[in-house]
Amino acid sequence: MYFLDALLLLLSLGLYLFFNQLGLLVPLLITVLAYRCYKSEQKWQRYLTGLGIVGLLLASFLGRYSVTMLVAAYLGFLSLCLIWSRKSPEGPSSLGQKLLGLLTKLVLGLAVVLHLFFIYNVINPDFITSHTNVFFGSTVVPEKAESKEKGENGVVYYRDLTYPSQLGNNKLDIYTTPNAKGTIFYIHGGGYAAGDKIEREDYLFRYVTDGYNVVNVNYLLSPKARYKDGLRQVDEALAYVEANAATYGIDTNKIILSGDSAGGQLAGQLALVLTNPDYAQGIQFSPLAKLTPKGYIGVSSWSDIQMGMKTGVFAFDWLVAPLARSYFQVLDVVQDKRVEESSILKNVNQDFPASFISDGNTGSFTKSNQALVKRLEDLGVPVASQFYDVKQVKLPHIFELRLDNSYAQEVYAKQVQFLDNLLAQ
Repeated sequence: MYFLDALLLLLSLGLYLFFNQLGLLVPLLITVLAYRCYKSEQKWQRYLTGLGIVGLLLASFLGRYSVTMLVAAYLGFLSLCLIWSRKSPEGPSSLGQKLLGLLTKLVLGLAVVLHLFFIYNVINPDFITSHTNVFFGSTVVPEKAESKEKGENGVVYYRDLTYPSQLGNNKLDIYTTPNAKGTIFYIHGGGYAAGDKIEREDYLFRYVTDGYNVVNVNYLLSPKARYKDGLRQVDEALAYVEANAATYGIDTNKIILSGDSAGGQLAGQLALVLTNPDYAQGIQFSPLAKLTPKGYIGVSSWSDIQMGMKTGVFAFDWLVAPLARSYFQVLDVVQDKRVEESSILKNVNQDFPASFISDGNTGSFTKSNQALVKRLEDLGVPVASQFYDVKQVKLPHIFELRLDNSYAQEVYAKQVQFLDNLLAQ
């Protein structure tokens, strides 16, 4: 019985990790609880284990994050009660028994600590969010003074320009080239909580080489930023570009909004508020920028937050859950209407700009981006896309940013073809 109680404590940790993919975990936990209930001699143990079974069934049926987390915490508490209710063995113990007992206590202690950590993360997702740079391998870049650098063939790099905003981290870079075909307005990703524009420079310099201006935008990161702060800032950045277009040789009729991951969501939502007044009014957002974007390029974009909570890779799912909960300030992301209103997929209409959509196929937002392509096609919006069959090659989230990946190079070539065709019209 002691072994079963310890197993219950350990298995219940899986609910925090696999909340989107309960699979065999729930039947296994129910089996342990049912056997424990059958063997229990005390009524309170039978009642509490029975309640645990009911909770697991509800969690499996409802599929709600809040219910699953509540059941996980309950099972952790229940297993500890069952363990503590056992009487300590009497009589002398051998050295081996003492060592085994010590090891068991250490394992159980670690399990308790993990339970408390996960519960704290459920209550306060800002803790994980504030350490997202560590998970993504990003570095915090100190604020720098504005600079101007001339490159070859008339290219000019304006770095760390300050755009008007009451929120922090309001810096952007502008890379200009003579006789530009158009301008890419780019927003980096990082789950709203990590990343910096400098990490996208090498990726974006290719557009400059191919004849495009680029605006590379920073914005305040979560948990300091909350939903609509990101949208508000990228709108402020675009309004700055619009107001200073003559200075940087930018044609405001040829601006393409783009971004990767969460940045792709921000770029897409910015396109929504600029092209759909009813949508903007519905979310109570009045954009400062007045231009109409010529196009949109989504790079592994988080085009639907709710669908993106279930990618099939538990580590990725576990990480994006607190990021979304922190940014939107909700517990059940999948059930929240504000999260739904941020969806590009659910809110596009026929006025959305011509688009190019791509994504990886492993631990990414593939399903929602493929659905977005289908939705745009149904609406009659010109759309091009590039996806790869996982049977052909496994490509992770934002693989498109890698300069040494042949598939990423193919995607970029198709992006440029899309841009050339779009701006030639």
